[in-house]
Amino acid sequence: MEEETVVSRAAQRLLDEARAELTRADAKASSARGAAGGLVAVVTLVPKGSRPGREVVTWGWVCGLLIRMLAMVLLMFAALPRLTRGSRRPVLVYFGDAARVRHERDLEHLLTRLAERPGEAVLSELRTISKIVATKYRFTWCGILCAVAGGALLTMSAI
Repeated sequence: MEEETVVSRAAQRLLDEARAELTRADAKASSARGAAGGLVAVVTLVPKGSRPGREVVTWGWVCGLLIRMLAMVLLMFAALPRLTRGSRRPVLVYFGDAARVRHERDLEHLLTRLAERPGEAVLSELRTISKIVATKYRFTWCGILCAVAGGALLTMSAI
């Protein structure tokens, strides 16, 4: 029994940390999206005039613009809420699980099961939130890399 309490406390601590990390991941994605939003200002830097190698400059500008747009899409994906798909085992982890239950008696059964084994719900939620945080950071990282690469191409084509 004491071992179960230690595991339960450790799982709860990790869950609290994962929830805090989820908030930080959302904030980072929003900040990066705002920084990458300078796309509109950069669009005005369309390469103009005729000079040697103009085609290369135009292609660099177009590629930079497309990569920058990809960065915005990736950063928007990072900011979107992640809803898990239904698992094979009926368990209540978050509001989406309760929303998928078709009948009130099934919801009552799941709530009773949750009350009988609260540790199972904490571990399931910990796993779910950890996956969400990892996905958000992956999208944020890729979005930032695309924003930097696109910005570099746009800058080089404008010079």
